[in-house]
Amino acid sequence: MLKFADRLIKSVEDSDYPFYYYLFVFVFSIVVRNFLEVFAYGEIQISSWYAHLHYSTYYLALVTWFVVIISALTKQKINSVYKVVFTFIPVIIICPIIDLVALHAFDLKQTLGYLSPELHGAFFSKYFTFFGSSIGVNLNIQNFFKPNMGPSMGYRLEVLFVLIGFGFYFYSKTKNVFKTFNALLVSYTLIYFFCSTPYVISLITRPYSPQLVPYYLFLLFIGLVLIFVMRFPKQAKIVFKDFRWLRLGYFELLFIFGAVYGLTKGGVFKLSILYNGIFAMIAIAMAWKHAVVTNNMVDIEIDKISNPERPLFSESISQNFYSNLAWVVFAIALIYALYSSLLTFTFILIFMMNYFIYSAPPLRLKRVTVLSKLPIAVNSLLLVLLGAQYVGYDIMQIGWTIPVFILGAGTVILNIIDLKDYKGDKIAGIKTLPVVIGLKPAKFWMAVLVFLAYLFSFIFMKNNAAYFIVIGVGVLQFIAINRKNYSDTLVISLMLLSILIGISEKFI
Repeated sequence: MLKFADRLIKSVEDSDYPFYYYLFVFVFSIVVRNFLEVFAYGEIQISSWYAHLHYSTYYLALVTWFVVIISALTKQKINSVYKVVFTFIPVIIICPIIDLVALHAFDLKQTLGYLSPELHGAFFSKYFTFFGSSIGVNLNIQNFFKPNMGPSMGYRLEVLFVLIGFGFYFYSKTKNVFKTFNALLVSYTLIYFFCSTPYVISLITRPYSPQLVPYYLFLLFIGLVLIFVMRFPKQAKIVFKDFRWLRLGYFELLFIFGAVYGLTKGGVFKLSILYNGIFAMIAIAMAWKHAVVTNNMVDIEIDKISNPERPLFSESISQNFYSNLAWVVFAIALIYALYSSLLTFTFILIFMMNYFIYSAPPLRLKRVTVLSKLPIAVNSLLLVLLGAQYVGYDIMQIGWTIPVFILGAGTVILNIIDLKDYKGDKIAGIKTLPVVIGLKPAKFWMAVLVFLAYLFSFIFMKNNAAYFIVIGVGVLQFIAINRKNYSDTLVISLMLLSILIGISEKFI
């Protein structure tokens, strides 16, 4: 039996079919599983798109984490693991089939559901009794199939088959009974963790909120990040290092600032807002990474001079890989934005398009002196408005003062990002302000304009003490911009500090 399992696993691992073949099997299995559940339990309508989204995200997240854990425990490559997992994923069809047989052969209707605090009591007792099964405790078959007991008979048998299959796999890779047992324990714990999602959610939300899709989407995102790190460790290190975290922090803080501003204007905070807000922030991060990747691909010649540390100059990452990464983060940004809200989807799409026309031909607006930063200023305004809208503030009532300030100040202030690239832009003929009037005069006038923007920040401020602190930061900003050894990190850090002060003063 073990030899057969070894041969079977090896044959799957050695196959060279394209990834989308395995993905098709995965999608097929989910579709069939969801279809059969309609007839087995009758609790969802076949046309219920949210139910299908719920179950699909459940499986996507669960399988993703299985791939991560199996790879970590067995030291096998991600590619080999996903081949095995995706090949045998049709096992999830077993559950509704068994329950359908029980329904029609024995007239035993079951309810397939999560273990939840409202219905199933103690969390740990169910863990040690295989989802609360009455096997070995109460052999009354009617109790065993009793509705509201959570996982059905079919589900328990399905999990049993999965664990047996994993047992063969783990032993095949480790040849160690103790390691196999520990791996099975981890696998069962993961399944139980997903099956008991309401318990986990109840630790965050009381009373328990049935919003499970956001939870699985978040787990899925974390799992995908881990797979990326495990599959491409060298490239992942380079990609994360070049995330330009301070500039990402600028955009994330603008979103938070917008939400806080909206709350001061009559908005209302709800837990569902937090869920969707997290997805919006994930979308912002992915949209920003898309902008970074696009910029790096277009500015290769400039970066050879100004930013030789950029990823494309590393032997560990190729332009083809980088191009694929751009499409991946683009897709992730739009998917998570769309789930968050249609407005988020629209704003995030505009965000990425603005950065594209700023960086890339044929428009390449970064070549336009001073006004080149208008698309980035528009992005700043979009995120402030998006944050305000999340808490229920009607952004159509915001007036003209704040948008004009953000667009005007952003267009002026954001020219400081050209200081770092002065040498490369000059050689490439990019007519930035430092190139046109010289580096030293540009520093001075940029510092003056930045300080003026700080002076006009009273538009947002309601606390005098906080306003004067911001002015103090503006003075430091003036000095930092004019330093002989200009530090982009220092200047952006001071900018983030001023936004944080603006957020904090709303609570004073």
